[in-house]
Amino acid sequence: MIEFKATRADPSAGSRQAASVVEFKARALLNTEVEVNYYRNGGILHTVLRNLVR
Repeated sequence: MIEFKATRADPSAGSRQAASVVEFKARALLNTEVEVNYYRNGGILHTVLRNLVR
């Protein structure tokens, strides 16, 4: 069951060429349970690695 709110914005950070950090809020569109699982695990790579360990 997906329990995320549609209006939730998580803090994010990025960097520029001059090595300065830019902070901003980003919203992610999670359409399926699989996408929610990827998000909760920190990305596709983390999900795949966790599934390999099982």
